[in-house]
Amino acid sequence: MLNWEIIHSNDMMALRKSMTLTEYQNLSLEYGIAVWMVMVQIPQGDNGCTGGYSQFFGLKHQMAFDNGMSWNNALRYDVHNLDSSRSIAYGDVNKTADANVKTAVSGIP
Repeated sequence: MLNWEIIHSNDMMALRKSMTLTEYQNLSLEYGIAVWMVMVQIPQGDNGCTGGYSQFFGLKHQMAFDNGMSWNNALRYDVHNLDSSRSIAYGDVNKTADANVKTAVSGIP
């Protein structure tokens, strides 16, 4: 049975599970998400972010050697999604541009 550590706030949650694979090896798995939503009506012509979310996935591995040294590996993947709305009103022109941008980043921290 897996026992997860849960850390949460109004719009954020993170999980981490660490386990011992062998006497000399440990493995940690991580996941987190944060959601941002505007819950009030935005006045017409107001520019700004209207919502979005971020997620991360992580994997860490540690292997100890007899001589006191250890080999540490880590991999992380982040996803960010942001929604925004921009308005312009001048004379007879009244236009709104909506955007939904998604960025994914992976790497070794």
